[in-house]
Formats: sequence, C-alpha cells, structure tokens
Amino acid sequence: MSEDEPNPYESPRQIANSEEGPLGNTGGIDKFAIIAWPVVFGLNIIIPAWFGWAVTGEHGRIGLCLASALFLASGWVLCYVRPAITRRLILGALVFAPSQFIPVVQIVAGIIAFIIAGALGLTGPDNDEPTGEFGGFVITFIVGGILLMFAGVIGWIVGLILPQSWQSRNGAFNIARRRRRELQFGSRAK
Repeated sequence: MSEDEPNPYESPRQIANSEEGPLGNTGGIDKFAIIAWPVVFGLNIIIPAWFGWAVTGEHGRIGLCLASALFLASGWVLCYVRPAITRRLILGALVFAPSQFIPVVQIVAGIIAFIIAGALGLTGPDNDEPTGEFGGFVITFIVGGILLMFAGVIGWIVGLILPQSWQSRNGAFNIARRRRRELQFGSRAK
C-alpha cells in the first residue's frame, strides 16, 4: 500500500478530520448530487404540481409553491449533509419518475393528504380544496413526503443491487484511478 491510498483500517474520526472531508482538497462537495437533485425533483413534480394547481384554485397556490420550494431546498441541504442518502434518493426518484404515466401513487398520496387536511380543518366543506395558503402548504407537504418516502425506499432497494462504487461521491474517479494504476503497475496494484 502506498502513501497516496487511504488506510482501510483507519478509524472514521481520523478520516473525518483529514483533508478528505466534504470541503477538503480531495473531497469537495458532491457536485453531481447538487446538479441531479433539481433535475429529478423537476421530473417528479410534473403530475403532482398539475393536480395540485388544479385543485388549489383560488386558495393554497402560494402554500403549494412554498412547500415545493422547501422540498427543493431541503434536497440541496441533504446533498451537503448526507451525500450518500441523497444519491440513493436521487436514484430512487429517477426510477420512480416514470410512474407518473400511471399516477396511482400520486393520486393516492393526494387523497391521503386531503383526508388529513380535512381532519385538521384545512379544507372546504366538501373536502375538495384547501381553505387557505396554509392548507395548500400542508397538503403539498404531505403529498411530497409520501412521494419522497416511495423514492427513498426504491433508491434503497436499487442501491442494494448496484455496486457501492456507483453510489459514492468519488466512485467513478476511484474506478478510473484504479484502472490507471493497474495499467501502470500491472494487475497486482490495488
């Protein structure tokens, strides 16, 4: 093992304090996740936003937009705080996005959200639209939470199948570095 390679037996505390942390010289912020998150977020919000915009009518659209912006911003924060979880969430959201062609999960999530909002008194007498902006926020927050849970579970399941190197921040770089070493030093290099 050369000096350039990290010690696999080194404690996590020592690695976290080295220069390879999230803002270190060799680590860096997970740029892929920061760019991919709004893309998969946008792919997954098409049908829920369309239904939500139609349902909110005169009341709740500002709440809908605020809750959507909160999910987008929270995803970016998660990219920084927990990049491994974010990558699995992005993977699950990417796999989950085509489900909008047959939006069963999205409709069921909306029904659940309206039932909860109705029980909280945030919908009209027919339980068909929010009574105010806070109602739109709560309904959107519940629908988004349910859809994020589905995407997270799907990402977790798919993550069990994919190689670990595909899910790490520097996975692709490590694979390329390993191949260069093998070409330079033969197949003995690890």
